[in-house]
Amino acid sequence: MKKYFVIILCLALFVALTTGCNVSDKKDMQNDQSGSVNQEVKQPDSSSESSDTEYKLPLTTEKITLTYFQPVDIKKIGVHTNDYNELLQFKLFEENTGVHIEFMHPLAGQEDQQFNLIVASNQRPDMMFKRDWSKIAGGPQKLVDNGVFMNLKESFEKYSPHLRQFLDEHPGIDKQIKTDEGIYYCYPYIRYDQDLKNFMGYQGRADWLEKLKIAPPQTIAEWENALQLVMETDLDGDGDPTNEIPLIAGLPSEDFTIYGFAGAWGFEPHLYVNKNGKAAFGALQPEYKEYLKTMARWYEKGYIAQDFISMDVQQRQAGVMNGTVAFWYEGLGQGMDAFIVALGGDPNIIAAFNYPTLNEHSDTPMFFDGTPSEFGDIGTAITTNTKYPELCAKWLNYWYTPEGHEIVNFGQEGVTFNWIDGYPKYVEEIANNPDLPVSVALGKYTLGCSDGPFFHDRHCRNQRMLKWDQHVEAGSMWKKADVSGMMPFVSISSDESMEAADIQNEVITYVDEMTLQFILGIRDIDAEFDTFQNTIKGMDIERLLEIYDRALERYAER
Repeated sequence: MKKYFVIILCLALFVALTTGCNVSDKKDMQNDQSGSVNQEVKQPDSSSESSDTEYKLPLTTEKITLTYFQPVDIKKIGVHTNDYNELLQFKLFEENTGVHIEFMHPLAGQEDQQFNLIVASNQRPDMMFKRDWSKIAGGPQKLVDNGVFMNLKESFEKYSPHLRQFLDEHPGIDKQIKTDEGIYYCYPYIRYDQDLKNFMGYQGRADWLEKLKIAPPQTIAEWENALQLVMETDLDGDGDPTNEIPLIAGLPSEDFTIYGFAGAWGFEPHLYVNKNGKAAFGALQPEYKEYLKTMARWYEKGYIAQDFISMDVQQRQAGVMNGTVAFWYEGLGQGMDAFIVALGGDPNIIAAFNYPTLNEHSDTPMFFDGTPSEFGDIGTAITTNTKYPELCAKWLNYWYTPEGHEIVNFGQEGVTFNWIDGYPKYVEEIANNPDLPVSVALGKYTLGCSDGPFFHDRHCRNQRMLKWDQHVEAGSMWKKADVSGMMPFVSISSDESMEAADIQNEVITYVDEMTLQFILGIRDIDAEFDTFQNTIKGMDIERLLEIYDRALERYAER
């Protein structure tokens, strides 16, 4: 019989549904909090049987195919395949559940557009996966009210015992994944019991800092000095001091590199929660002018890649891997790990930096690009078009079972991982691939490198994102940031949802366009800043803030 991987997450989730772990084993697993990839994790007795009499495998003995809209993670999985059915995970899922999945993979870069087109049509698949559910015009509550997606309350209670058990035992997480009206709209992606709270941040060439004889920058003044020194120095030793790029970035609307510096002034350019717990808008703050002038000055002096407005994520990453970039903003797995591999495999070549502060190192950095809760605003909905609502619910629940949890996070024992002293250790092809970072190597087999309707196991994440000492140092540094300003995934009421979406879309589009023009020098900041802010105020921004204040109050009362 297969050995099921049960850590503290699984204990909480499956205590009423599985047997075989004795009391001392449970205590050992519950005490496993260090996050070290060498930490022992107890396995349950391999002879244990499920005590659940309602949930049986296979889920069906008929030949049933379910259709599933699911974007391909192009950075981690798309390098191997453009069809998720080729992944080991879904081959095992089909073998164990009896359900075949026909994936609908949208074109890269068109995920949101195709999602919206399908939602508006009457040709919806059985299930649809989405990131950023809270950003849908009208919100997920509206889509349920309009009969596009099912209210999953009954599906959770009747056909998803493993997920339901976990939510019953974790009311704080249960609160996050439902609307103010109490409906469930997706099977959630949960980062539960994680050592990494923030896994995105500023990074750079540690070897170049040594040549410049400067410490990692933190204040805005230190950043400006470091960027200037990069401009003046032949850091790659090719005799040309002008071909190094101090800071690489993308469009502010698509990439947080430039917007991240606004945190030094205590806000992000869009919606955030101020120190009083109220909804606020960053571009309306008086300090936004100083932030804009700083970014415009950096661009004018060549500190920011001059062609950043035309760069996509692959081009930005290629610049780092080619050894021409000093500083960037990225994650740990596909970011730092990939860059270490590309730059020769020496982890000491890259360092992570704290989020920027305005004046003092003693200031607590503010961060606005993470996940403010265990729920990542990511998950899979069941459409009302499906002929198999019960089967969809049972298949999605399989992701949260002990067996499904093990497969999605680690793959298959003996193929992608092995139990070593009670720890599910990835095989060498994944853990120490000379050509691929761990996340990409894992992406050949499972979605554990990415996201989906599952619990992301911290022992998967730790092996992916804490491979090097530099990863551990970055995670320890970044998690100390103040994230209280991040807007939680609040639910806008149905009668206000379209109004809020219209205002927000108009305002954010305007702010992003004007911010870009100010930074590029197309617009004069001193001459046009007041008009810029007055225009925002004339877009019913106060009404938007009022709506979000009420949503914050309801969220607190859930």
